[in-house]
Amino acid sequence: MPKIVYFSGASALLLTLADAAAKYASLTLLGDERSIILIPGALSFFLHKNYGALANIQLPMYLIIALSFVVLSYCVATVARRCSLSQYSSASAMIFLIFGATGNLTDRIINGFTTDYLLLFQKSAVNISDGVILGGIIWFVIASKKESGVRQ
Repeated sequence: MPKIVYFSGASALLLTLADAAAKYASLTLLGDERSIILIPGALSFFLHKNYGALANIQLPMYLIIALSFVVLSYCVATVARRCSLSQYSSASAMIFLIFGATGNLTDRIINGFTTDYLLLFQKSAVNISDGVILGGIIWFVIASKKESGVRQ
């Protein structure tokens, strides 16, 4: 197995642990109405309890958790399939997605919500796991195109 797969796993794990620490800090240091402005107008450390799915779409928690397990199972199968085809870059990207999704899923199971703590431009509440998921998706799309020989 190439080093990129191990490096990706270690990097995703560290980001997920940083996310867990930031979630803990926001839950213990901030109330529901308090925020710490980091970059005026652009970034605040803020507590938002997201009881919904993506973009606060309201769904029953059991459905969110069940769908999360289905998606994670598919992602794990994709990593195995991509590794068997020596498509290590896309497999590594999928590892990022798995760790990010696991970070948010763990939060939902423990707290009943996902803890978002970064407020972007006073509009979007996110966390590091969201960034890891998004980065994994973008990386996967790019890597998949390169590995299949399709270039734009």
